Amino acid sequence: MRIKRLLQTAGLMLLFIVRRHGAASANKQSAASFKALRIEIKALKNFAVACEAYYRGTFNEAILLFEKALTHIPSDSLILDWLWAAITAPV
Repeated sequence: MRIKRLLQTAGLMLLFIVRRHGAASANKQSAASFKALRIEIKALKNFAVACEAYYRGTFNEAILLFEKALTHIPSDSLILDWLWAAITAPV
């Protein structure tokens, strides 16, 4: 049982070292993709909160949040559609 556990630990350490070496060579590229992913997550959070505001009927808040989401992803057609729906919603 101890030998099996030792082999599993050694295998995981080897896997970690191999992955770490590969990640070090592409560090700049992964940092850029991580930054892009963080920006997209911020936009999706704003979009989700804006949709909730839209369904609550607080259209002014929804408009502000949709616009904030568009600052992160300016050409997203889904956000633009929801923004237009919030702007033209009957008060």
